[in-house]
Amino acid sequence: MSIPIVFMYTDAQAVSDGVLVDLDQLGAAVRFHGADVNRLTGHLFGAFADPCEPLVADDLRDVLQLWLSTATDTAEPGEERDHLYELCPFDGKVVWLERNEVHGWTVMFASDR
Repeated sequence: MSIPIVFMYTDAQAVSDGVLVDLDQLGAAVRFHGADVNRLTGHLFGAFADPCEPLVADDLRDVLQLWLSTATDTAEPGEERDHLYELCPFDGKVVWLERNEVHGWTVMFASDR
């Protein structure tokens, strides 16, 4: 039995709406396990970005590299590996890295999933 799709929210719509931030457009994408970390949730971006200071892509790349250096695969025995990673916390919240539909990775608060 297949369940009909009632509503589809595309990556392009999420970027346009600010739900996702396109790191390629910011010049801040970095590589992880052979693919670009090319998305950041708007919620996490808003917590990271200082509204009084311009965001410099190099600064964002440095933070992403730090987070990636702490990546721990969350797969339990028998589950798919290399799909979801836990990164170091930010602002006291759990941060995850998950494969996305645009052939890369998305960084998010666990609560954004």
